[in-house]
Amino acid sequence: MQNAVFKMYGAHHIFIEIESDGVSGIGEVVCFDDKQSKAYHAYLNSMAANLIGRNAELIGKIWKDLFTQMSGIGHSGLTMQALGAVDMALWDLNARSMGVPVWRLLGASKTELEVYASGGWLASDEELVEEALSYKAMGYRRFKMKLGKKDWREDITRIKKVKEACGDDFEIMADINQGWDVKKCLRMAPLLQELGITHFEEPVYAMNYDEQKFIKERVNLDVVAGEKLYGIKETSELLLGKCVDKMNPDIGRCGGVTGFMKVAHVAEICNIPVTSHAYAYFSIPCLAAIPNGELVELIPIWEEGLFDEDLKTENGIFRMNDKPGFGCWLSEKAMTDWCTEKTVTTG
Repeated sequence: MQNAVFKMYGAHHIFIEIESDGVSGIGEVVCFDDKQSKAYHAYLNSMAANLIGRNAELIGKIWKDLFTQMSGIGHSGLTMQALGAVDMALWDLNARSMGVPVWRLLGASKTELEVYASGGWLASDEELVEEALSYKAMGYRRFKMKLGKKDWREDITRIKKVKEACGDDFEIMADINQGWDVKKCLRMAPLLQELGITHFEEPVYAMNYDEQKFIKERVNLDVVAGEKLYGIKETSELLLGKCVDKMNPDIGRCGGVTGFMKVAHVAEICNIPVTSHAYAYFSIPCLAAIPNGELVELIPIWEEGLFDEDLKTENGIFRMNDKPGFGCWLSEKAMTDWCTEKTVTTG
């Protein structure tokens, strides 16, 4: 898999399970190679020791304590993603212990959300079109594809081929993965607009807020970013600076459900809509709980077969149900055939 800036050879899914009084919950971290995976395992094991004997109901207290303990090594990168996994598992555990879904526990603003299919890696044009058609056949109404070919004309050709194959009722969303500079963004924006593109994701380096704002103020596209930012401080700078039209926080990098909700409420104050990045099952309750929650990103190539049931939609719409917790558990295949390492911490 390749986007505008790097190649990926597969996703490593690290799941944690927290048990209290016979009830368990799960959380997740995603990384992209064995060495990263070992680093996450090591830090999660260190964090686990600080959870033994804690009251699992005090999610906010635990989040704050773990966040404070991270001060010595920082509140970005690996540490925030580990905190995110722990927080997800605690929300799942508490909702399951009450027999309710997380979306009800958070206080729902809506009972259904639109899900879009995300992929469109920089493979061959034929593979791209085949993928887009498969998602349309599944009922999805939107498809996010990567842009970032060395020759910009190839990007335009790829979009046209998808449009010709899938029709005008199938929206194409553009993801640049931080691969362009300001000049290229300004040159390409009118061409994308002519092709009906409105979603313009991560056009430049994620932490260059000034450039994102500069682009936002000069193009007639919705500039979307946020997935590469960690925690409330980094995301707040983006939001309060009015640097984007839409925000797509990553629930892992935000610090789990607790962190995601902090970010989403700042976005609400700024009147900025929120979509999600990856982690579809875990993000849905958060988007359902906020009035500015919009689209759910599903990356099928990462999640297919991972859980006991793949995310079910009808014409691209996911309807909330009453399954407890996040409504999912790891599949038997994930826990046996795909599992490469297990660690247990008890006290």
